[in-house]
Amino acid sequence: MKRILKAMASLMLMMVFVVGCNKPDEPNNGGNNNGQNDSIVDPNNGGNNGGGNGGGNNQYYQVSVSASAGGSVTGGGSYLEGDTCTVSAIPEANYVFADWTENGSSVSSLQNYSFAVTGDRSLEANFIESNAPTGAINGLFTINANGDQVYFSQGNLRYQASTNIWKFAEQQYYYLGNSNSNISQTNGGWIDLFGWGTSGYNHGAVCYQPWSTSEEERDYYAYGSDEYSLYDVTGYADWGYNTIGNGGNTEGQWRTLTRLEWSYIFNTRSTTSGMRYTRAQVNNVDGLILLPDNWSNNYYNLIYSGNYSGNVISSSIWVNSLEAHGAVFLPAAGYRIGSTLYGLGNYYMDGYGHYWSSSCYGGSCAYSMVFGSNFGPIDYDRRCYGLSVRLVCPAK
Repeated sequence: MKRILKAMASLMLMMVFVVGCNKPDEPNNGGNNNGQNDSIVDPNNGGNNGGGNGGGNNQYYQVSVSASAGGSVTGGGSYLEGDTCTVSAIPEANYVFADWTENGSSVSSLQNYSFAVTGDRSLEANFIESNAPTGAINGLFTINANGDQVYFSQGNLRYQASTNIWKFAEQQYYYLGNSNSNISQTNGGWIDLFGWGTSGYNHGAVCYQPWSTSEEERDYYAYGSDEYSLYDVTGYADWGYNTIGNGGNTEGQWRTLTRLEWSYIFNTRSTTSGMRYTRAQVNNVDGLILLPDNWSNNYYNLIYSGNYSGNVISSSIWVNSLEAHGAVFLPAAGYRIGSTLYGLGNYYMDGYGHYWSSSCYGGSCAYSMVFGSNFGPIDYDRRCYGLSVRLVCPAK
């Protein structure tokens, strides 16, 4: 019996020794049946038993952001390796965003910059003071061989008859379309298609008011003669002579391009990128993009396209990557005869853009800048037609 009790005691001692040396699996302690020492897995931290970014090898990196004078920044912080970080640069009034730099080198020209986090980063948003006047896009366009340059207005010109107020559209791709069919002296809405020389000043034409709808070309003779252009004599026939509410509110600050100036912008000036213009669709609006003299393909990779669908651009990309660097967009807003609209996308296969110049052409017409999906840009239209007006301001 003593021998049996001694054997049983020895067996119990061995069992205690084994249990003490081999701890059973505990889900919260990383154990497994193979006896491997796995890392702790935190289900609230995206972990998994497969290791990698989800296991105990999670690696976090710090993204630091700062801003030069003229703006502020958002974004940055602590990010898990492989996560996407987006940092944003917000310019103050009279400043524009230039680029993001890291250790003195430019890394992006996008105002909203997104990247995969693979290490610590220290980014600075750089801003430069804008010389563009109120209501202008901050891009310079050379208009003649003398090197004179202009800024384009922030949008097409608009007019409200009931208040006698002129303003620019809030966005470059805005246009009023069929609202122009309500044109009248008492119209409480806005219009943006105008007969030639209808600035509202009595410069000698029969039809000088913005709400004019006569279909007689001779009613639109600037200063009463078919030989004068809009900026001849007093300049009052040009829409830019008006005070424009969101365009500096100063009389005579703006003007309409001449035929030769439109032609120089499209056909002659030198640009850094080698591209002067292209067709595009911005925020689902067909139109034409004009690129400033210093445009870089690093801002956004455009292609020269003979149709609008060649470059399809969202509103956010337009504002942050193109307009922020001086690009101009002219919507295909059609044209008006009397109170009837033509050339809109729902009338033809695609939309037409018709923009006035300040130059007369013969007795019944004036020069215009016209484009469709596969033609343009310099042409002429009957003076009684209602066309779009995009004004410019001389650079000083």
